[in-house]
Amino acid sequence: DNRGVSDTEGQQFSMPEVDITGPDIRYSYTGPRLNLRDTLWVSPKTKVNISANDKGSGLDRIEYRVNDNPPIGYTESFSISNPGFHRITSTAWDNVENLNIINFGFGVDTQAPEIFHQFSVKPHRTHVEEEVMLPVYSSGTTLFIGATDDVVGVERIMVTINDAKERPYTQPLNGFRVNQNHTITIKAIDRLGNENEMTIKFRVE
Repeated sequence: DNRGVSDTEGQQFSMPEVDITGPDIRYSYTGPRLNLRDTLWVSPKTKVNISANDKGSGLDRIEYRVNDNPPIGYTESFSISNPGFHRITSTAWDNVENLNIINFGFGVDTQAPEIFHQFSVKPHRTHVEEEVMLPVYSSGTTLFIGATDDVVGVERIMVTINDAKERPYTQPLNGFRVNQNHTITIKAIDRLGNENEMTIKFRVE
């Protein structure tokens, strides 16, 4: 038998895998958010979540940059309290330094609604009680309440009349008892949960 036997016979060779692709990056939000006029609006309570995965060499690290500020290592969800529009740039690296970058932006609304109120008549005198000066209105007066929000709009108005339970404001308030002091607490909430509160004290005679 003149057949030769190679020293490499029976050995197996495998080509090394080459990872040239950066991680896949995604982002999401947790908390109040609203798409309005081609802009995503969030509140200071809204959390921004960034995640990445790499099927090759595995994920090494994630960084993000808010506007032109220095990059920050991402370890947990974050929120932004400064009002206005913000641009986020996020970079993820795998274990062989391949990287991928995403950019996204949103507006932060920190402004609560502005509350307005108007009585149907003017006070005819003032009443001083415990060093507090109260306007006095005639019986049958009606209290009109409104609110405005320049960014995302008003979601609802709530009122508390004296010691009663808080309830939605759906129509002007009247029927106030005569010869009594009254306290009205008004709360206005916008569509992202920002809220403003006002208290009105007066007397009806």
